[in-house]
Amino acid sequence: LNFMFDKIKAQSRLIPTLSEKTLIALQHYSWPGNVRELGNLVERLSILFPGLPVEFDDLPRKYQIELPEGAQLVPSSEVSATESIQASSPSLHPEHNTQADPKPMDEKIVIHDACNGAEAVSTLNLEEGLDLKSYLVEMEVKLIQKALLQTEGNVSQAAKLLQTNRTTLVEKIRKYDLT
Repeated sequence: LNFMFDKIKAQSRLIPTLSEKTLIALQHYSWPGNVRELGNLVERLSILFPGLPVEFDDLPRKYQIELPEGAQLVPSSEVSATESIQASSPSLHPEHNTQADPKPMDEKIVIHDACNGAEAVSTLNLEEGLDLKSYLVEMEVKLIQKALLQTEGNVSQAAKLLQTNRTTLVEKIRKYDLT
């Protein structure tokens, strides 16, 4: 976790501060998506909470796991994120993977509404297809709206939060009619 946040800091980006309960939840999560899933979460939190605290309730729902009674934070000197992911993930240990060719299934996707912080769980059947371009546009619009809301409409500051050029952001604001 620290390694991934350090990579983001090296890009001169702000990283969030994770509460103890948030860290405990992430340590107890099974990480079926392995290191890639952890990387995606770190990136997401860095975009949505740059330099801000992240509480347990701010995590996407699937990471808000029920914690064992008396669960405590395991110091990073005792276990690294990669070790805990490898220990709990069958896909990193094929010899422990007892599933025969799993059938395609609907995936539950947690979508964070960047405007009001709400989350919705949507079931997407990827066999029927997904209009990825529309979906990405929708997410981009929501992130721009959140950045503008967070900066009280200051386009220059919003562009810094989104790590894009001010002129690019102005073009997108016009394109999506966000004025």
